[in-house]
Amino acid sequence: MELFIEKEFLEDFEIDFDNNPIKKIVKNIITSYGDKRVFVNYNENEFVTLKVEYEFFALICSTSSPIPVEKIEEEVRKSNFSQTLVFSRNEESWHKEIEEKGGWCFSFENYQSKIESIIETLHFKVDLSTRFNGWHLLDFSEVPFNNLQITDGYILKDEKTIQQNLFPLIETLINQKKDKVAIDILVKEVGFKTATEEKKKEFAKKQYQKLNSKFSSLIKLKIYLSNLLNDIDLHDRTVFTNFSILESGVGFSVVNKKISNSQMLSTSIFEKYTYDRLKRLKSYQQNYIDKLNSNGFQSTKFYKYP
Repeated sequence: MELFIEKEFLEDFEIDFDNNPIKKIVKNIITSYGDKRVFVNYNENEFVTLKVEYEFFALICSTSSPIPVEKIEEEVRKSNFSQTLVFSRNEESWHKEIEEKGGWCFSFENYQSKIESIIETLHFKVDLSTRFNGWHLLDFSEVPFNNLQITDGYILKDEKTIQQNLFPLIETLINQKKDKVAIDILVKEVGFKTATEEKKKEFAKKQYQKLNSKFSSLIKLKIYLSNLLNDIDLHDRTVFTNFSILESGVGFSVVNKKISNSQMLSTSIFEKYTYDRLKRLKSYQQNYIDKLNSNGFQSTKFYKYP
């Protein structure tokens, strides 16, 4: 995570802090979340004074050394936006542009209402022991992500599954996106089980072209075989954004399927458990993808397209 915090936000936040649940979540992100780089607009000469005078600055220092920057906006623009959070005193004109790139921006005035709204819409459970009524129930419009990893062994197994589930799932997730979203789809079956390696490649190419045609200006797509190497068992069905996990025990082929004893769960990094889990799982999957992409990898099987 890259965390950009204006010194002025920290000052106001400390003065205003109480046991409000949203404030406690932000405190936890600032002070307790591991494996993050923190940028604060301060001068190195102020370090000792800030650490003494402000409890939250001192708490940051206990888990991460805050990197001094002159202007938060300039540093944010250098981010790769893989997981970027911005907290500033005021709502700035550049916040919208940063969110379109995949960062998440909050001001002191709006952070509570914004996070509360995100939790209300993004933290949900769907009971699949009742009939699933369609992907329109998902609302990811408030989540500014630029990357999706869809892991479902059977979401590409046949044309009907793709048309009824994968297409509307992607359409719902990237609704209202203006910048391109990189999508990695990891599957175990490409077409029917009896398909030859050449047929699998043809099938993957066909679906790749269909998806690119449908979402041509919005996605950058790659399809991977998920059961080729043994470093990680990619068993569970998940959708990762930069900030959230959507998962389903029976997978995402749920439209027009019989009811089951499973459920669909969605959570975000505003729960520390999800932050830690997302960090680990995305790292595992990226290592797997990097191996498949490496020039030294050779296989007679279909393993990626393109």
